[in-house]
Amino acid sequence: MSPCSSRRMQRLARGARLLLLTSAAASGCGPERPPPPAAPTVTVEIPAFDIVAALKNGDPKLHVLREERDMPVQAVPAASLDRATTLASDADDLVIAARAESAFEIEVGPLTKGSHLRAKTMVYSQFRSDPEQADPAPATFRILVDGVERASIGSEYVRKLKGHEHPYDQLMRTLDVPLDEAAGRTAVLRFETTRAGVPVPEGAVPAETAWWELTILQPVEVERPLASAARPNLLVLVVDTLAAKRMSLYGYARDTTPNLQAFAAQGTLYTTAVAPSSWTLPATASMLTGLPPNTHGVLGDTRSYLMDGLRTWPELLHEEGLEGAAFVANPLIAEANNFQQGFGSLWNQANEAPASELNERLLAWLDGQPPSRRWFAYVHYMDPHAPYGAPGDERGRFASGYTERRDFAGLLPGLLQEAKIEPFDARAQQHVIDLYDGEVAYFDRCFGELLSELDRRGLRDKTIVVLTADHGEELFEHGRLGHGYSLYDELLWVPLVCAGPGIKAGERKDAPVSTASIAATMARWGGIEPLEGMEPPLVGPAPRPERPAGDPIFSAVRTSLFAPKDSPPRNLVSARDAHGRKAIAEVEEADGQCHATVVELYSLASDPGEHAPLDPATLTEEERAAYERLVRRIEEWACETARQRLPEPQPYNEHIREELQQNGYFGRPSR
Repeated sequence: MSPCSSRRMQRLARGARLLLLTSAAASGCGPERPPPPAAPTVTVEIPAFDIVAALKNGDPKLHVLREERDMPVQAVPAASLDRATTLASDADDLVIAARAESAFEIEVGPLTKGSHLRAKTMVYSQFRSDPEQADPAPATFRILVDGVERASIGSEYVRKLKGHEHPYDQLMRTLDVPLDEAAGRTAVLRFETTRAGVPVPEGAVPAETAWWELTILQPVEVERPLASAARPNLLVLVVDTLAAKRMSLYGYARDTTPNLQAFAAQGTLYTTAVAPSSWTLPATASMLTGLPPNTHGVLGDTRSYLMDGLRTWPELLHEEGLEGAAFVANPLIAEANNFQQGFGSLWNQANEAPASELNERLLAWLDGQPPSRRWFAYVHYMDPHAPYGAPGDERGRFASGYTERRDFAGLLPGLLQEAKIEPFDARAQQHVIDLYDGEVAYFDRCFGELLSELDRRGLRDKTIVVLTADHGEELFEHGRLGHGYSLYDELLWVPLVCAGPGIKAGERKDAPVSTASIAATMARWGGIEPLEGMEPPLVGPAPRPERPAGDPIFSAVRTSLFAPKDSPPRNLVSARDAHGRKAIAEVEEADGQCHATVVELYSLASDPGEHAPLDPATLTEEERAAYERLVRRIEEWACETARQRLPEPQPYNEHIREELQQNGYFGRPSR
């Protein structure tokens, strides 16, 4: 367990003990009086016991029952077992090396109801690229509770390579064992690895088995803190597919966002906010974790699952006793993809619902919260995502005077990308833009109504509101419609506004920032130090020293799902610096190295539309060197972020394209 995990466990345990002590004091001697009303609480799951640490520290309740002579059961740094791969975790993370045959047991408890054991198995093989040799004599991991087997898994999984590009996707599996039968008493947990007498073929090299993590987690009740201007509620509003360049707030000629403009005057406007990716799954995962797509692994190309080992800002806030809820209209940001972490049962899925309905759901939840108690909420709107067709007056606000000759209500960008419908002429393209602008105006009206309702409830003076988008939308700027296939600014330049107590009104910040910084910012507003690896926060002290001053803002996308018809999938990475230099590169990974093979260079100051790629031969020596450094940083960043991925498997989803089609990304929409 990392030091920060230990500190978090101690802090939560102290909070739980304080709550118990308060309850006990209320039942003491003295004149009988009515008990005070119970303070509202949230249930928080904390790591209560670390079995790997117990072995390391020589806990007398842990007994080694069986071990091989040349590999004693011991806690060792993970890096000592696998030097071939840079570990994402701390170099001193401990694992239990336990070559089969081995067994050990420990007495734990008493435990509370709802406790469970999380066990991560790890298999180290010298032959990762060859399934036939990966583990010629598979071992079995077994977990017994009071002598009864409760979980087991064979190391044959190391042979299943399909979809597992990252080494840990292949090598690790997690077992979860409920311990309710041990509630209120002690229990004996036994851990075994065995080959069950299967001989290792002559000359073969068996894989090494290890327990990476053995942690008992238990629920505790933590009192919800009071909300105030100093410790405000936190409300994050994410508008799917909202391009900054289509907002009057950012200088667009049409008055699409008057309410957002008034809101920005009350807080801080970030004029150059950059999305971590150009479509929903990777970009949203980055906003929740603060990590780049290469690290959190939600890349979209058969990878859509937000891994359990990732720490999201909703989880961090929940552990501090804040109650939270999510209201989500995008069907991809769903429990099926494990995005509910930190929200639990308060995940409210409302697929394709318009902004007005999401607002109603949010306000109904707020009306049910205990008065004056602190909360956080995440709202993911689907407007103005395609198909473009705002309800009410906004649909015709900018789109009058054109007779529709095709089904614009069912228009999806994927139909154009796959050449399933005829290309649009200039008038039809403008009509699409008009419809999109109407969607933006519709959301802006709903946003203004939401602020009015928050004012009416007296919440604005103790609530920080963050407004942003997961990504933008191309509306034929480079000849296409949609998102997810490139890294031009119409897809990456998004709104970002923060307003509320403690935030300076009327402030503009022009330096480029990543919307992945929202995660660390939310942690800091929650009184939590941002986690290592997170994009630096937008507020508070200067960025941590591990991020070089002036380092570019990066974005990435794998185009497998949204590439135009007959176009090969590419791994794209872009970087922009504070001087308006931007590079977009196709990155190839081989032998642990990353190489930029196709590069486009732009000066956003002179060419904000990115229509005139720079010729390096025409640049001054100084400028050419600056762009070369930018490309080198792309290569370094691509490899660094991939190596930092957590040691946890990312499920392989070979049906994601079909799921996208069912959700209206390709083919006919569901609404």
